[in-house]
Amino acid sequence: MGPMADIFRTRQHSKSTNALKQRRPLRVSVSEAMLIICAILAMFIALGIYAASQYVQLSTQTEKLLASIAAQKLSRIEAFFKIYLVEAQENSKNQDFTRLAVYTARGNKNQQPQERLTAYLNTLSESYHYTASVIFSQDFSICFSTSDNMFVDEAMLSAIHQSEAERKPVVSRIFNMAPSGKPGFAIVYGLYEHANAEKPSAYVVHLLEAEPDYFALVSDWPVPSESAESYIFRKNQEEVQFLSPLASMPGAALTFSHPLTRSNSAEAKALTGKSGFLKGRNYHGMPVFAYAAPIPDSDMTLFVSLHQNEVMRPWIASLISHILAALALLASGIFAIHLISASRMNREMGKELSLARQLEEEHKKFDAFMKYMPSMIAIKDIASRILYTNSSFDSHFPRHEWIGKTPTEIFTPEQAKFTLAMDRKALEEGYCEYQEIRTDKSGSELILLSQKFRIDIEGKDPI
Repeated sequence: MGPMADIFRTRQHSKSTNALKQRRPLRVSVSEAMLIICAILAMFIALGIYAASQYVQLSTQTEKLLASIAAQKLSRIEAFFKIYLVEAQENSKNQDFTRLAVYTARGNKNQQPQERLTAYLNTLSESYHYTASVIFSQDFSICFSTSDNMFVDEAMLSAIHQSEAERKPVVSRIFNMAPSGKPGFAIVYGLYEHANAEKPSAYVVHLLEAEPDYFALVSDWPVPSESAESYIFRKNQEEVQFLSPLASMPGAALTFSHPLTRSNSAEAKALTGKSGFLKGRNYHGMPVFAYAAPIPDSDMTLFVSLHQNEVMRPWIASLISHILAALALLASGIFAIHLISASRMNREMGKELSLARQLEEEHKKFDAFMKYMPSMIAIKDIASRILYTNSSFDSHFPRHEWIGKTPTEIFTPEQAKFTLAMDRKALEEGYCEYQEIRTDKSGSELILLSQKFRIDIEGKDPI
């Protein structure tokens, strides 16, 4: 009864062996899908952590590089001015020079002292590249100059007052010097006739052009770079005033400025208390990493910068290569899962095809057995609906009219009631036997010994 149950289970199933042989689409199990999703999430998390750590590392390295370059430049700028301040200190102690300068500052026009003073100052100019030297009297008027068309600038006067207050040589703020109009500095110191004098008897001003030596210290860059730039600026009322040439504006010194309120300006940030390592946009709007440091004893800020594009390019290239490698690894993993799933499905399909062939063989045996069985055989479901009849049965009764119908649809009420009662008995007791009289399709009456038994099918209703 077991094989027969399998046969009828197969008959109730709509698939055939040929349908099983057709290739079914590859299905990924829930666990495999979760594995792929987790792998993708893990990949993106790992890439995110890697990208963040690399970005932090790159920012730290850039900050250290810019801070180191700024420190070197500040040290060289300090050394640059120290040469002039030391020389000025020595001049202020030179008794002969002091006598000549004070003598001239008091309005004496003796030719010989002036010639000696001119010779001395010209020697200084040749040695230290001064463009001019000026002697001021106590009332701050010019009483001697090695250059014509000289006039008193506010930066000179401010430096003179500072030198007097500190009793030492000082460097003025950068300004457009007369008569050339070029950016430069004034080296200023007072001359005292004796050590206890409260006020200098004369003031000496040496004018020094910022170009080329000073600007070279500011702009020069120690390592190869396509976007590196360094320059100086200061706060001038509510503006950033640029004091040295810019890469895209060689004539920017003291002629170019922009508002402190300019959006995301790195220079403006440096002048509003955010010195050190900065991120923002430079004077021509390019995103930069920068380091800003105030130049000691001056109103100037040193600014060294690199375009973010140049700094980030290796990071972006590395990130892209890691993404491609991760995608390749993920694709390999998905392909491996695909192969495993395909192999598993092929095994399952092989088992199904093998079972289907076995059932098909059993079914053929069953059909052959039923075809030549002299007894009339019919199979019904639990509702007494006819599912199957053999050849002997079909020779006496109209199969095409009875298949799929219940006794109430085929027989008279009395016959149907009796038949249904016997069907229930067979289902309940497992077997029953009785005699009945039926009229076949030719009109002949048949006396039949009917035997009914229940066929149990695992997981389904009996038949």
